[in-house]
Amino acid sequence: MLSRVALVAEGGIVSASDLTQASAALQKQATRDFSPLWNVSATVDAFTNLEDVPVGSWPVILKKNIDVQNAAGVHEDKDGQPFALVSVDANWSLTASHETLEMLADPFGNRLVEGPSLDPNRPDRVQYLLEVADPCESAVYSYTIDGIVVSDFITPQFHDPEESSGARYSFAGNINHPRQVLNGGYISWTDPATGHWYQLFVDDNGNPMPITDLGTLSRSTEGTAVQSWRSTIDRLTPRQDGPKNPLTATELNKLLAMRGATPTQAARVGRARSLRAQIASLGVQG
Repeated sequence: MLSRVALVAEGGIVSASDLTQASAALQKQATRDFSPLWNVSATVDAFTNLEDVPVGSWPVILKKNIDVQNAAGVHEDKDGQPFALVSVDANWSLTASHETLEMLADPFGNRLVEGPSLDPNRPDRVQYLLEVADPCESAVYSYTIDGIVVSDFITPQFHDPEESSGARYSFAGNINHPRQVLNGGYISWTDPATGHWYQLFVDDNGNPMPITDLGTLSRSTEGTAVQSWRSTIDRLTPRQDGPKNPLTATELNKLLAMRGATPTQAARVGRARSLRAQIASLGVQG
């Protein structure tokens, strides 16, 4: 199945040149680097208005400043489809790459991969949440495509039971053995025997932090939609999100008539408004 990703930067938040160059780099990364390893196919296109994004696309939305806890990253819209928020800073192309790859590998944030536990005190078989960029997310492990910085990412061999000669554990070769977490990275897993979730963080100097026991978790909700394990783990504290004061059908029709929107544009405008409301509910401005 072909996945469609939309890189969206409204209001001149980045230049058209920077946006299109980043989009082209993410397209090349998806096609040349990611697809052969993860067996996914994707297009990545640039847009300067949410209303222009085809309804079937997964938006990666650039915002001026995302300083609200757990607002950045991948979310699900009211229909359970993924979208991502990325703060525009010096490393925004790296972050956009990170979020794009994680959406492509696991768009709905629930994919678990079995493997031996990293906790020596609980050496059971566990299930790791598939987040392909988190173990090697630091900028020091990035690489460039046509001068654009993009994220390294794990390969399927990352979750192999044992290390094997000649295996490739991350695309850029930064990871040397299965389940290795690099400086500034992390990994999350659940123990089926207890239902507890755990996380291992490694600080910027390469020191593993004490493993965090998150306890048993229920998947969070946004409005009436059950969210993914990825969103639940990212949030930890449930928060009510979702569109506020959505337009009625009559109000939407009036708005579309004023704009002279076609039926296709109507769907795009409706989805854009819903996404704007949901982003605003996260406390993100600009």
